[in-house]
Amino acid sequence: MRSSVFVRDLRIPCRIGVSEEERTRRTELVVDVELGVDVERAAASDSIEDAVDYRRVRDVLLGVAASREFRLVESFAVEGARALASIDGVTSLRIRVEKPGVPAGAAGAGVEIEMDVHGRGGGSADEEARW
Repeated sequence: MRSSVFVRDLRIPCRIGVSEEERTRRTELVVDVELGVDVERAAASDSIEDAVDYRRVRDVLLGVAASREFRLVESFAVEGARALASIDGVTSLRIRVEKPGVPAGAAGAGVEIEMDVHGRGGGSADEEARW
């Protein structure tokens, strides 16, 4: 069985923009995340300890956003993907990051990344991620 958990339309405030002026204020990025995980253990125990906690996904991405200023959505998406890959049990992931209102006249633009996490059944920090 293949399974995943997802978080949609997560709002992440981030200092992001090509110009220095744009980075003086926080822009709200819209992020969708899908994490490939085995949900059977969590389903059997019905315990959050055996599941990927959605709050952890949010907190990981908030931490990435707070870590520095970004010029490009691509940079945030790659750093976000790498950070999410470190969550125990994650075997693959997809992250979609949208910057609303860019370019002018558009609802938004962004980037989507898919990543396989290889190793001992999940995303511990010492495992290699393949793009």
